[in-house]
Amino acid sequence: MKTVVQRIIDTTLPHHCLLCDSRHCQNQPICQHCHAALPVIKHACQQCGIPLKREQARCGRCIKKPPYYSTSTIPYHYEHPIDRLIQALKFDAKIGVAQLLGKQIAKQRLNHGSTPLPQCIIPVPLHRSRLRERGFNQSLEIARAISEHLDITLNYQSCQRNRPTATQTSLPAAQRSANLRNAFSAVSIEEVDHVAIVDDVVTTGHTANELARLLRRGGIKIVEVWAAARAGR
Repeated sequence: MKTVVQRIIDTTLPHHCLLCDSRHCQNQPICQHCHAALPVIKHACQQCGIPLKREQARCGRCIKKPPYYSTSTIPYHYEHPIDRLIQALKFDAKIGVAQLLGKQIAKQRLNHGSTPLPQCIIPVPLHRSRLRERGFNQSLEIARAISEHLDITLNYQSCQRNRPTATQTSLPAAQRSANLRNAFSAVSIEEVDHVAIVDDVVTTGHTANELARLLRRGGIKIVEVWAAARAGR
């Protein structure tokens, strides 16, 4: 007998590839050919995840002004066709995409992470008005998949979004920090000192950094950022 989650996945997974319309998907949102063509990040700053032209530990910006989080695990460039997959997840409720992306994040963290896994993962919260509008939080769905693959506790109650915010990419650089000021709140997590923040896309990095700042202030010692895709500067 299928579980409720499996029935939901069965109804949200397409019977054809979301990218090329092939019918050879093997119960996945995309076919093997399109999966192999996804834009993998080859070199990235280990701290903020920004794509780099060559291998180096940290980018110049992180050396000059390190963010509050220590490392990033982000497998893909935010460009075609990853952008289409994430849009299908967010706006067409293709929850199977979250399963795919969560699995890829988990695999990269296992293969390339040099530190122990965090004790829990925290999805970037949506404001309740956006949650009502969309019906689900795409970051939470990705985090669920990661939690299943890595057997890590999923904590979606410790961080809340207090007010709606403008999309960071729509704002000039000087306004991005102000846009997130007092946008989030976080409570202390007992007996936990190592967490990972989970998002679908890291664009400017300000959202992850603000959440990491609050978590560090609440007693967390190590904060990682895990996301499916990273936009360039």
